[in-house]
Amino acid sequence: QNKLDFIKKHFVTYENQLFEKLKYISFDKEIANKNINYWLNLLVQKQKEFEQLNINLQKWKLLNSTENINKTQNYILVNLEKQKSIYKNIVKNSLILFFSDLKNKDKKAFKDLTKTLTYAQNDKKFYKAILDIGTFYEKKVFGISTFFYSAKDNIVYFFDKFLNIVNHPVFKVGNRNITLVNFILFILVTIFSFYIGKKYKQLIYRIRKQYGISYSTATLLANFGYYAIIIISFLIALKIVGLDLSSLAMIAGALSVGIGFGLQNIVSNFISGIIMMFEKTIKVGDYIEIDANTRGTIVDISMRSTVIRTNDNIDLIIPNQSFVVNQVINWTLGDDKVRFRVPFGVAYGSNIEEVEKVILNAFENSNLPYLNNEEHKPLVVFEEMGNSSLNFELFVWVKDVYARRPRRTKNKFLRVIYKALNDANINIPFPQQDLYVKELPELKIKRN
Repeated sequence: QNKLDFIKKHFVTYENQLFEKLKYISFDKEIANKNINYWLNLLVQKQKEFEQLNINLQKWKLLNSTENINKTQNYILVNLEKQKSIYKNIVKNSLILFFSDLKNKDKKAFKDLTKTLTYAQNDKKFYKAILDIGTFYEKKVFGISTFFYSAKDNIVYFFDKFLNIVNHPVFKVGNRNITLVNFILFILVTIFSFYIGKKYKQLIYRIRKQYGISYSTATLLANFGYYAIIIISFLIALKIVGLDLSSLAMIAGALSVGIGFGLQNIVSNFISGIIMMFEKTIKVGDYIEIDANTRGTIVDISMRSTVIRTNDNIDLIIPNQSFVVNQVINWTLGDDKVRFRVPFGVAYGSNIEEVEKVILNAFENSNLPYLNNEEHKPLVVFEEMGNSSLNFELFVWVKDVYARRPRRTKNKFLRVIYKALNDANINIPFPQQDLYVKELPELKIKRN
């Protein structure tokens, strides 16, 4: 305690004496610069050696060679210790330049010290010691208590410190250290790619009418361009981060096993979506039928699924694979014209020619939305003699929205047929059976 009290009492005196000694020390800057260049060259060699050792380590890990893995790890530790020693030698020679400038009261000294600190940042104790030295001599030589002698240098220092922080490795991918800057750039490029992709889709839909592009073609261009922008931007982001794209081949090979099992359906739907976009047998705007209870208009085709909007305004999201491997009825593939077959029956004894004439006249005098030209004429066909009626079918062509609403359209046709037959007093039968009894059994009544 007595020694400690004595040191505290005379500490300022010791500081002043130390500072005064600085005036009588000679510093050889030429030798210091030569030494710095030597150690810097040696540092570059050790850093290259360190990278090669890491590559070898990954190789031995893939080969599962425990002996070589242990040897390589030991070599890496030795290399890191040598690098640490080189950094200290660079710092020591940099301090000679610092003290020489201090002796001449040259403010450039603190610029040299800022560079020195960058080499000492891996050793916290060493870093703090140099920082304390700089602060002490700054106050003694220039009479200021802060580490910087001007606002300009203050900004430069903090900027350098900021760069040191953001360039510090956050995690490692293979042999590549990923810094905070790399990670932020990757996120920014990815977000920007989604923004550009969205704007691209909006542009395609905006100009499609101007250049006469169909809605289905516009959807193809929009979706394909959108995913192309995302994929290309992702590859650019990886390149900006500094990852070697050739190294992704190994990852892709490892993932192929998972794709073959766990991701099989996803990949199948993805490939099916691409096939559908280019084949165009099913496209946006088509009216399709998947089964007897599932019909609707395609409103969107993405890489994984297709959205179908039914007449009940319900959106069905169906995997693309279903359209490639299963049978699908496309009502509007070639054009939007569809022929409806409307069955009806009349009673036995009716005049067939009169039935045909009555129905066709009724349609001509109606305002129903059907086609009536040389190629698409309504037609009444006598189909069969049924159990209870003479069965006919009306063949009639419709298009546009009426083709997409089969139940509503048939409802209108049946109303006209029913009214026409009633007005012409042509009976419309219903199923009935006649029972003939040839002989009644003899009834015997017993009396008590």
